[in-house]
Amino acid sequence: MNRKLFGIVCLAGFVGVFVYASATNAPLPAETGRWEQSVLPDGIKISLVSNKTNFFLGENILLFYRIENTGSKPFNISVGGDYRGSSRAGRFKVTAISATGNQVADPTPVTMNFGGMMPNSEIKPGDVWFENVYVLKYCYFEEPGTYTIRVFHDLGFGKKYDAEPREVSMKIELRAPTEEQARAILVTAENAKPYYGNTWGQKGEARLDYYDIRYPAFLPALIERARNGNQDALAGIASIRTLDATRALVNLLGYTNTAFALQAATHLEVRLPHSTNEFQGPWGEINKQSFVGNAWDEKLGLPVRDFSLQLLKSTNRSDLLVASALLKRIGTQREAPSLLKALEFAVIQTNAEFLADIRYPPPIRVCDSLLGTAMTINSNLNVSAGNIQTPGQALLFIAKHGGSGRVLTKKDEATFAKFLNHPLAYVRMKALESLPNEITASLTEIVTKCMTDPNVAVQNYAFAAAKRMQEPQHVEIALAVLKSSGDQWLRWAAQDIAMKYGARYECAMAWASRLRASGGAVDGAAGDAMDRLFRILIGPNARNLSVSLDVPKNTPDAEKLWNRWEEFLTANKDKIEAGYEFQPNELPAANLGLRF
Repeated sequence: MNRKLFGIVCLAGFVGVFVYASATNAPLPAETGRWEQSVLPDGIKISLVSNKTNFFLGENILLFYRIENTGSKPFNISVGGDYRGSSRAGRFKVTAISATGNQVADPTPVTMNFGGMMPNSEIKPGDVWFENVYVLKYCYFEEPGTYTIRVFHDLGFGKKYDAEPREVSMKIELRAPTEEQARAILVTAENAKPYYGNTWGQKGEARLDYYDIRYPAFLPALIERARNGNQDALAGIASIRTLDATRALVNLLGYTNTAFALQAATHLEVRLPHSTNEFQGPWGEINKQSFVGNAWDEKLGLPVRDFSLQLLKSTNRSDLLVASALLKRIGTQREAPSLLKALEFAVIQTNAEFLADIRYPPPIRVCDSLLGTAMTINSNLNVSAGNIQTPGQALLFIAKHGGSGRVLTKKDEATFAKFLNHPLAYVRMKALESLPNEITASLTEIVTKCMTDPNVAVQNYAFAAAKRMQEPQHVEIALAVLKSSGDQWLRWAAQDIAMKYGARYECAMAWASRLRASGGAVDGAAGDAMDRLFRILIGPNARNLSVSLDVPKNTPDAEKLWNRWEEFLTANKDKIEAGYEFQPNELPAANLGLRF
């Protein structure tokens, strides 16, 4: 199957990913631009326009980045590919400067970008293309006044230069609304006709963005609406970074609709006291920008803790997660027993909601959250090996005695061995995950056994531990798993183990076997197999290359592709075993379903 999409799916931040082709195969523009040129086309004219220039603080500010072709030939621009995982289009650079020369703060200076669709964006002579610029996503306005908005987009022509026609600006005026004016803005928004978005290249329509209201004058009207269960109003309250807004959220915990009260609770965690240590490390800046400072009063703690205790009696995983997150910030010794009771409940659950925690890579696990919060409240929590009677106590022992930097005593080793044979997959998984860096001889056999565990998450963590071991017998297990597993992460881990012991050719043949049709249908791992085969043959340089995959779409095509790969691998067995790294032009790419 030649995977095609309208436009281009671009995965930003990944180099050498496989781009499934459309009009062009192109990563996000680098310094030379998408078409390896930095010169703007003749006739391109860029401006910043708006339907109005006067706004109230709290209103949605929508400007239009206007690209016009005044020339005699069509040209292409590059937009999109920059919004997945983010609240805004990342390729836009938007700033606001006040009349006094101060730059307005960016509400989310650190953003994630997992790419997104990129349209076919040819602009013909005389045509105009609009890109919507939602200014509040880039600028946190707190005061009324006159502001100069500057907007830049690379458009596929590389980095920004000093004299830059792609950077355009306009002035807007912001006024502070009264409470009555704020109420009128909400009424207008509620009565507006439904709007479901615009076609790419055309002007959008401004609608109130409740997540970006931010201005306190809206709070009284929002509280009135939230008391009636209005979810937009709840989002609006959460956008206001004041103590009064926090107080409103706490009051909503008593709302009769428990689901709505739970939503109010989820907005409270970022307003509770945070340690500055949480603002360090790779996620520190993201955590910091989400934190709402100076918006908490300890007098509000008791109703939040009481609400959390009620959540801990729930049988819903999401309720337990919310409770543990809140109590981690403001919990007391009073709540510790309830956290441990909820832990004992959660660890033995076998429904899909809780079983979803038993997977690799690790999600935010409810048992980890409950135990972590209990240990934060009471750092002296512990249990001796001889007193372990419940699965929750087993998890406590693992948390207190395990870890990558730990050295297990002989008694600890024996206890961990029991946990690796525990009837609950969650306990086996946590024991494997918490093993020290150096796996002792007494645990080698049981870790090896876990590599074929019936639970795929347990297998994944067993393979992770096996990477730190020297056991050539693991090769055969890895190759068998590679040929049969339906889990992508486990297949990748199996490849790592096989390659670790030099089974490069056998590993390639195992991947090639995934190309064959199974049970009358093409194996779902076929695309992954082609990707991995390419990487094995090319070596480290594969990360610098892009390739399209012609994945077989039916049984006859799958069998033919498998035969061609088997023939190529067999003919080049000696080279592959010797570690030879092929150049792309040495591969019969078309014959192997690859297109560079």
